[in-house]
Amino acid sequence: MTFLKTAALTAMLGITATTGIAQEVTLRFQHFVSPNSANPKYFLDPWVEKVEAESNGRIKIEIYPFMQLGGKATAQYDLIRDGVIDGGWVIPGYTPGRFPEAEALELPFMVTKSAEEARARRGNSRKST
Repeated sequence: MTFLKTAALTAMLGITATTGIAQEVTLRFQHFVSPNSANPKYFLDPWVEKVEAESNGRIKIEIYPFMQLGGKATAQYDLIRDGVIDGGWVIPGYTPGRFPEAEALELPFMVTKSAEEARARRGNSRKST
């Protein structure tokens, strides 16, 4: 009987301990532009707010503009890969040869500068599939 009580107490403590494991996490993200430019203002900041709200404040994200944590925009991917920062805004074109699939979008005449033409092309490609 003592063994059962000990096992039950251990199990209860284990369950209690695992619910307490939900720790707060702070992630560090950086980018190389002004915080008032379009990508941070309309993409990163709303994303940060959503992550923090949906995690009930358990996940916090600190944003560092202008490469405040060091490095250059061309080395941003390496900083993330090496764990110097937790995430950041990376432009594949800044690291030629590393993301060949993305480089296809940089070829001439792959995309149009006209929203109307791009929309028409998108509509035509949907009809053919």
